[in-house]
Amino acid sequence: MKELQMTATGRPETGALSASMRWETIPWNPVKIHVKRLQMRIAKAAREGHYHKVKSLQWLLTQWH
Repeated sequence: MKELQMTATGRPETGALSASMRWETIPWNPVKIHVKRLQMRIAKAAREGHYHKVKSLQWLLTQWH
């Protein structure tokens, strides 16, 4: 039986990621900008009491591809 290689998240790498989606090939600067912008929007929505918006933005932050 073939042994699965583990990723940084602790999940097995099953081959679903293409070569273009490898960790080393991610354009990190645009990702950092996008994450920072979402974090700022989450903080603003929380300050203003828009908790449904906070939840939606948190989902975007964790599910973004």
